[in-house]
Amino acid sequence: MYTTISDGVRLAWQTAGTGPRIALVMGLGMPGRIWGDVRDALSREFSVLTYDARGMGESDLPAKPYRMRDLGDDVAVVLDAAGWSDAHVVGVSMGGMAVQETALRHRARLRSLTLIATHSGTPGAVVPGPEGLLRLAQSRVGPPEKRRAAFVKLLYPPESGVTGSDAVENMVLGATDPKHRAAVKLQLGAVFRHHTTSRLRALAGLPTLVVRPGRDLLCRPSNNDRLARAIPGAVLERFDDAGHGIVHQCPDRLAAAIARHVRHAEG
Repeated sequence: MYTTISDGVRLAWQTAGTGPRIALVMGLGMPGRIWGDVRDALSREFSVLTYDARGMGESDLPAKPYRMRDLGDDVAVVLDAAGWSDAHVVGVSMGGMAVQETALRHRARLRSLTLIATHSGTPGAVVPGPEGLLRLAQSRVGPPEKRRAAFVKLLYPPESGVTGSDAVENMVLGATDPKHRAAVKLQLGAVFRHHTTSRLRALAGLPTLVVRPGRDLLCRPSNNDRLARAIPGAVLERFDDAGHGIVHQCPDRLAAAIARHVRHAEG
């Protein structure tokens, strides 16, 4: 199904399951289907909504730049399209940045908030550590197999045993797709201007879970610590063995953590 945002761009969305409503918002360069096993696990107990962000998957590519607040507003537009007055909203990486804006701009639409492997735009938060920068650079050059190997090392700790995923294939194949490259460039523009730190105290009283992958090379784990401290009452859950690709590395554990948080918020 599709819905149209204010600038005429169509967003593709879908739902699965029945029960309390959860909206899952994916990260940079990824269509909604990348939620994969997490979506499937949650849909056994909940109604789960996923969608393709601007320029991703089946959604249209915007003609001009936008800001993170626009991506946050997109979440509310998709909730409207699904006929959902409110939902438990979950975002990973860039999706976690977008849903911070959703919570700040559309507070009444959120029953709870879950932020995974993300940050609030504090100084230096956007820049990965040295190893992350190295793997990121390696993922951008050379033949597909070398880029694929670099993405695996960027997203998953070696002891995880993960040797590939839909996320890795999506980025490797997307590197040759003009639409995907243009969409990622626009997304990066929004990421580099993202900053919510000074506003997050306004989320006091909103049940919030922050998930901290301890082996994340792309978003430093300390960013999640700062994020949890900035939101009054937020709960920090540590996945010390997980990398930035936590959605694919440990989907069952992540889905279980989200489900516990949603049940608690539902009371």
